[in-house]
Amino acid sequence: MALYNEIHIPSIDDSKLDNDKEKKKIYNVLYLLQEQIKYMFSNIDEENVSKAAVTRMYNNTNKNIDAAMKKYLAEATELLQGVEEAEKVRAEAEALRVEAETLRQQQFEEIMEKLNAKLAELEGE
Repeated sequence: MALYNEIHIPSIDDSKLDNDKEKKKIYNVLYLLQEQIKYMFSNIDEENVSKAAVTRMYNNTNKNIDAAMKKYLAEATELLQGVEEAEKVRAEAEALRVEAETLRQQQFEEIMEKLNAKLAELEGE
């Protein structure tokens, strides 16, 4: 287990909070606590943890991974459905574009026929 040195925590009351020296003591205690916590968490290994704790952590990790995977799978499925829907809309838009182009071509040909007929009529006069 990581070494633990007991830290003397100064007594704190409202009157000491205005004193810079007391604030410095409090800051130092907090800093020491932070350093001990960092040391402790960076030195935890299988010697410092019971098998039951390791099993619980492993099971919790697996549950978290499973939950995340289910979430990502659901999001991926939703995205895929969106892509499929977008592809359908794109295909429909392309069909409409082709249909519009065909109609435009037919209208152009009809106008050209009328113009040619009118030109022929005018030339015959």
